[in-house]
Amino acid sequence: MNTVYGKLVLWSVATLVAGFLAVIGVNLILTEHSGEHGKGPGSLDSLFLEQTVHAYLSGGPDRLKAELARIDQHLPGSTT
Repeated sequence: MNTVYGKLVLWSVATLVAGFLAVIGVNLILTEHSGEHGKGPGSLDSLFLEQTVHAYLSGGPDRLKAELARIDQHLPGSTT
């Protein structure tokens, strides 16, 4: 690639690849430090779903409301 056009295309592709790698690297570092490792078998969502379904089936809407209030107390950012 001795032409100016060839060099321009090569540098553009190399810059694009370097940019993608930088974005992926920053994303991996931020994800590692924030504690977001995806949903695994210990996910609280599935536990909360199981508890709320059980509460509704065993006590109806009133028991469900109480269960949701109890769960809300243990979540970060709770207003109570």
